[in-house]
Amino acid sequence: MPCICCGSEDRELHPLKAHIGNLKVCGPCIAKHGGTERIAAEADRLLVDWFLGLPLDPTCPVCGNPLIMYADGSHPVWCQECEKKRKAYVNAQARR
Repeated sequence: MPCICCGSEDRELHPLKAHIGNLKVCGPCIAKHGGTERIAAEADRLLVDWFLGLPLDPTCPVCGNPLIMYADGSHPVWCQECEKKRKAYVNAQARR
């Protein structure tokens, strides 16, 4: 995974401990932006902006059926029917 600030992959990367994800940043970007806390806060702000910009009624990217949102406001990647088909396929492959 490249640095989230500059995109560099050839430098030593450090994890953003203040961020809930698995993002990493390089040493020069840490020095440039004044520490990992500011970078993590900006990454979180961008993720929240992206999430709030999602359509209000999400649909399954496979079949187009509406998705049922979870109690915490998030939603699954695909609908229950597509998940059943995916599990059946994975189980069939595992039996080979």
